[in-house]
Amino acid sequence: CGSDYTVRIWDALSGQELRKIDAHVESIRRVVFSEDNKYLLTASADCSAGLFDVGSCEEKLKLEGHDGEVLDAIFLLPTVAMTCSSDMTLKTWDLNTGHELLTFRGHTSTVSACRRLLQGRQAVSSSYDKTIKLWDCATAECVLTLTGHLHVIYGLDVSR
Repeated sequence: CGSDYTVRIWDALSGQELRKIDAHVESIRRVVFSEDNKYLLTASADCSAGLFDVGSCEEKLKLEGHDGEVLDAIFLLPTVAMTCSSDMTLKTWDLNTGHELLTFRGHTSTVSACRRLLQGRQAVSSSYDKTIKLWDCATAECVLTLTGHLHVIYGLDVSR
């Protein structure tokens, strides 16, 4: 993914480009495959996320509702996505309908990354506000805030 608004899928052994998806109208910040590798989820500076069929390269859903750049997107569950944004929120989305499910509020600056925990029952987020938050995905409630970083947090990951 990149600033040319496309997602490109490559064969790592041959170096051949296999697919090109014209995905957004602004830079793409993140792309992630579904567990079955049939779909791609994108996060974009155009304030949206997209769900794409890898085989056909067709956009299945455009997830719109953030008021700022979408910096990260993950599959929380096979049919639920989570996004985070410079609008200081995270959102969950029904991937069957494209409808927004919940908005998670609590960060005081850009939310830079999100990851799932406990098979999607919880999620964790990092922010430019120098905190990491643990969320209950059923209620959108923050259950724990971790502090200690002295500067912006650009990303995070969790052990499996």
